[in-house]
Amino acid sequence: MTLQMNLLVAGVAILCFAALVFVPWDEETIAPEIVNTPVEKIVSDIDEPIINNFEECIAGGNPAMESYPRQCRTMDGQHFVENIDEPSCDPSYPDVCVTPYPIDLDCDEISYSNFRVIGNDPHGFDRDNDGIGCES
Repeated sequence: MTLQMNLLVAGVAILCFAALVFVPWDEETIAPEIVNTPVEKIVSDIDEPIINNFEECIAGGNPAMESYPRQCRTMDGQHFVENIDEPSCDPSYPDVCVTPYPIDLDCDEISYSNFRVIGNDPHGFDRDNDGIGCES
């Protein structure tokens, strides 16, 4: 490097050092409008609502993915799944515990036979409609 270039670099370094040492760098100098503002005010100024669950995601105008259970993804990439409270046993088969529809079961996939069937029989265990499922 030439002498002129060395002097220029040294001068810039001295100016930067002086600015760091002699200028009062504190929060009030840098961003007084943020330092003196309560956090609640800053958060309330945000246009986007805070989304914490599937229902809030849908209410916020985000689309539901047609799956089971349904899913929702926000514009910023948050992912929520619909909480579905289902009974663990289908009420159409009151004497046995069979997984509710939409899981489709056949008689050879369960360990029960000759049980009562009431209502709509979503699995189709009572083919002859006599009220008895998976007759042996």
